[in-house]
Amino acid sequence: MKNNSQTIADLVVREGFILMIKDELDRAYVKHGAESWSRHEFYSILLEEVVEDPKLNTKKYLAERTGELGKLKKQELEKLAEKAKVRIEQVENKEDSMIKQKYWVS
Repeated sequence: MKNNSQTIADLVVREGFILMIKDELDRAYVKHGAESWSRHEFYSILLEEVVEDPKLNTKKYLAERTGELGKLKKQELEKLAEKAKVRIEQVENKEDSMIKQKYWVS
């Protein structure tokens, strides 16, 4: 996948988004409380969305989406995060297979 973020770190650090996203997450924390979210859940959801559509990898979109996610109930956020983790794993497995095939590694 060319020009796609490959890891959560790529998504939020490579483009310098980590502080901006952290600020949005902190606002969500203050508004909804510690029990309603996890940074890892947010990052997984954002990564999956950007992997599916690289055009979404912008500060504006990520800030807006983080704000939207911060309004969700814990159960909704967990459900989205689980779906995202499964999709990310599928993408990683596909890329691993392609690399192994390219270099004749099993």
